[in-house]
Amino acid sequence: MSTYAERVSRALKQSKLSQRHLEQVSGISQSTISRIVSGRRTPTVPELLSLAKALGVSFASLAEVEQASDRALFAARASGNSNMSEMQDALNSYLNLSAFLDDQVIF
Repeated sequence: MSTYAERVSRALKQSKLSQRHLEQVSGISQSTISRIVSGRRTPTVPELLSLAKALGVSFASLAEVEQASDRALFAARASGNSNMSEMQDALNSYLNLSAFLDDQVIF
């Protein structure tokens, strides 16, 4: 499992943007971006949304939503949780919310 810092840093490198340019397109200060990339600060959900839009990646990829849902399902199966369909419904709702957030325009 990677950290927010690793995922944002990877997306930043792939985008070939500088932190200064990312500041301009995301509206997040360069100092905040630097702290996120270095792991000294955990990004907020609005920051992740803005970064995802600016970097051209999904919110889910920065928030690691898919991997979290997979781990939760695995844990439920391993524990013998009998409410598996309820858990799956909740996870699907969470993933749908993530997809919805990816489609929103952040100004």
